Order: sequence, then C-alpha cells, then structure tokens
Amino acid sequence: MKDMETRKQIAAEKKRCNSHNCAQAILHTYADIAGISEDEAMNIAGAFGGGMGNMEGTCGALVGAGLVLGLVNKDKVKSMKQMRQIMAKFQERNGATQCKYYNKQKKLVIMNRLSKWMLAAIFMICGTMTVFADGDEKNGKAYLTQAELPDMSNFLPPPPEFESARFVADQTQYLWGKRQRQNKERADMAIRDADYGMQTIIQEFCPILGLQITKEDTPELYTLLQDVGATCDSISDRAKQKYMRWRPFMYYNEPTLVPEQEEKHRTNGSYPSGHTVLGWTMALLLSDINPAAADSILARGYEYGQSRVIAGYHWQSDVDAGRLGASVLYAKLQGNQRFREQLAKAQQEFAEKTGTATGVKSTQSQVPAANSNGYNLQGQRTDTPSAPGIYIRNSKKYLVK
Repeated sequence: MKDMETRKQIAAEKKRCNSHNCAQAILHTYADIAGISEDEAMNIAGAFGGGMGNMEGTCGALVGAGLVLGLVNKDKVKSMKQMRQIMAKFQERNGATQCKYYNKQKKLVIMNRLSKWMLAAIFMICGTMTVFADGDEKNGKAYLTQAELPDMSNFLPPPPEFESARFVADQTQYLWGKRQRQNKERADMAIRDADYGMQTIIQEFCPILGLQITKEDTPELYTLLQDVGATCDSISDRAKQKYMRWRPFMYYNEPTLVPEQEEKHRTNGSYPSGHTVLGWTMALLLSDINPAAADSILARGYEYGQSRVIAGYHWQSDVDAGRLGASVLYAKLQGNQRFREQLAKAQQEFAEKTGTATGVKSTQSQVPAANSNGYNLQGQRTDTPSAPGIYIRNSKKYLVK
C-alpha cells in the first residue's frame, strides 16, 4: 500500500498536469483502497471539477474525499463523522471550503493551472485520508473495522422515553449527580474524566494499576491501550445517530461541570455514553493486565462512567448502556488474533516491569529469620531485611514491603 507522502505527490501531480480535476485526483489516487478501477474513479468524479461543474462551489478535493470515505467505510454514520473532521480541518487551514471564497480571500496566482490552495488542499486531504485508511500512530489502529464492530443500535434497548416511568429513574440520578458536585474532590474527578482520550485513562488508572504507562518505557502496554482506545472510538456512533437523545443539560437548560464542551455535544446524541464505553473497556483490559488490582481498577472504571452523570452530560441509562456495549466489545476482542498477541506482550511487559516475572515472592511470611545470612540486590550483606526491597537468600528472592 502506498504511504501518505507517495499519495500526496501522485495526487498533486495528476492535478498539476491538468489530467484530472481535484475530485478525480483524490478518488483516482485512492481507487485501490476504494475498491474501484481507475477508469471508474475518473468517471465517477468527472463532474465535480472547478468547484462542482465549474461553479466555484465546494472544492473537488473535498468531494473526492467524501467519495472515498463512502466506498471504503460502507457506513453512513462513520463516513459522515470523518467527513466532518476533514471539513473542519480544511476550513481551519484554508479559511473556506468553496473555491470562490478562498480565491477572493487569498488572491492566489494560478500556477500550471493549479493554485497553491488546490495543491495544499490535495496534500491535506491525502494526509487525512491515509490516516483513516491505515490507522494513525497518534490515535492508534483499531483492532476491528466498522463492519466488524458490534452494532449497539441493534442489541441495545431503546432509551427511556421522556416523561415515562423509566425516565423518572434517570431524573432521580440527575439530581443525585448535581448533589455530588458539592463534593469538590468528586467534582474535580468528573471534570478530569470529561477529557476523552488515552492520556486521561493513563492519568487516572495507572496509579491503581501499579505501573506508569508511557510510550518510551512501556511500549507494549502503550500500544495496546492506544489501539483498544481507537477500537472504542466509533462503536457508539450508530446508536447515537439512531436515537439522537437529548442530553440532561439540554433537557433542563442547566449548566454542566464542563461548560466549554457543551456546544459540541449538542449535536451528538446522549445514548449511549461513549465515554463510558471507553472507561469500562479500559477497566476490563487493565484488570487482565493486573488481576491482583482488578477490584480497584473496576471500581475506578465504574466511577469513570458515573462522572458523566455528575457532569451533567449523560443520563444514568446512557451510562448503563455504555457499560453493556463495552462488555460486548471486549468479548468481541477476545477473538481477534492481533489483540490477543498484543495483550500477551503487554502482560509480559507488566510482569517484567513490576518484578512479578522474576520469581520474587510477594508475601511477607516467606522472608527468612532475621539472623540468617543474605544479600540485597546491590550485593551488600544484610542480616535484617527490615527495609522495603528485594533480598536474596539461599538462591531465592524475597520481597519485603
């Protein structure tokens, strides 16, 4: 498969030599990923040049990207989500998405019938498209494709209807969440949990896990968390799109604990909770990494979901559905060979980093009598292993806590 830089150059050259319009340059370059022939790509995108039929409308590079997404994903919800991301990045970088506005604003000189804007547009689109096709080092590479993911819109029950008897329980929990905000420590936790992503997971779960996870020091664990996180990212999209449930802060027109995130959540359905899917999946995963700490890890995973109720972004039934979805997803992952192999590597790395793979005895009762001869790991003689550390006696290692 061609890498990102190669595709950028190929697409730009197609437009530069005027053999392709912008939409054709993108679709033709990604024809192998889209599963169509190069001739079909040329015909499909033929009418979108010059900003839609030479009308200086939406840039053809964006149209080409949308065509690729539809052909690759075969999933309306996922394609629309990714298209919004591309549009937002395009708008931010170029100031407009329509040819006529950008050309008026920037007054760029046409060079070989390709404006610098069009070249930049193609470069940006190709970079983004390659990320979606191949996975991203920053965001991880999902273990399951969209087609392989469990469809939460099929197996979840519908959310409680507003004003129904079931909805009363949600309202009661919403009031409970507002009371929890009076506890500063719990409110601060809910605010931290609102930042969706792996860094929050690492920050909140690693102290309980018993090992700090970093890309440099624990690469196998880091990769596992990154890729599982990427797998969680879109599993709830179809159900959210299907129900488009109002969030509590919208229903009551009341502020949340994280007001700066309210606007972007108004157009994203409340049911099920995507944060909870991530938090509970990670709790299940980390429990497999360190079973000895499973109870505490799962307790934190539970509170991660409850934080969404406390913050005012989700109803309790949203959170409960998120946990169910996470459990189904984690069960599905067990059948993925790449996941199983990476999990084994991560478990081994955890054991090596924490000393549990060295034969160290972790129970205090196995330390010999104080007057027996022994050495610490620095080779120093010690007869009284009272200080915390690892000691060697009679060719055996002992851990003193």
